[in-house]
Amino acid sequence: MRKYGDPTKYTATVVAIGNDSDIAMLTVEDDVFWVDLPSLTFGEVPRMHDGVTVVGYPTGGDSLSLTAGVVSRVEMHEYAQSDRSLMAVQIDAAINPGNSGGPALHGGVVVGIAFQGICETDGIGYIIPTPVIRHFLDDIETRDAHRIGFGDLGFSFQMVENSHMAKALHILPPSSGVRVTMVSPVGSTADVLKTNDVVTHIDGHQIAQDGTVAWRGSERLPFSYVVACHHIGDDISVSFMRDGVADKVSILLGDYNPLIPFS
Repeated sequence: MRKYGDPTKYTATVVAIGNDSDIAMLTVEDDVFWVDLPSLTFGEVPRMHDGVTVVGYPTGGDSLSLTAGVVSRVEMHEYAQSDRSLMAVQIDAAINPGNSGGPALHGGVVVGIAFQGICETDGIGYIIPTPVIRHFLDDIETRDAHRIGFGDLGFSFQMVENSHMAKALHILPPSSGVRVTMVSPVGSTADVLKTNDVVTHIDGHQIAQDGTVAWRGSERLPFSYVVACHHIGDDISVSFMRDGVADKVSILLGDYNPLIPFS
């Protein structure tokens, strides 16, 4: 590892790896490396059209590169490393090989880490936002290092946007939710939910008919965002309806355990 403007190479060691979030923490034991090295602080999730600057070494160059762009979208997006769907910020600044791991800055604070792009398109790159980064850091600081990652409720669902389906499931306005189509036998909700249940709230957040919850005022995100805010081993409340009868339970959030592992 090298510092900008310093020709000396330092040996770095891995402290922790977050496979779900595609983040790793490294450290350098040589105290000389840290002399006069400024620190950066984390900011919040940037808003649409906020300007961002991505810092890195694209295509393996030795000179530091700064690429400017704006935020195009904030959404739950598939992380290629793990196949998990987590919050990601889409920007139009170029993210090329070598940019990965570099900070994305807005207003002098870190709002994300550059990590992936889409090869078939121009001007679409993604950064890992600070809620995902903080989740990773919290896992390291307060939890078992072997439980770094994001939990999962263990059920598949179908949107209930068809009025006839809603009526058949006894969903009457202002109620809304998603229909459970499959419950994993090794998932967190294995002993709670059944097929055709309607999940209406997660942690008190009402789920709309399209599977989203309100976020940051008028914006919306898939309800998996609420689940991702929790750590493995946390209690999370789930409200659901079965044959028109409402119920609410507290569930211990477990690991992500797909029956067919991603490889």
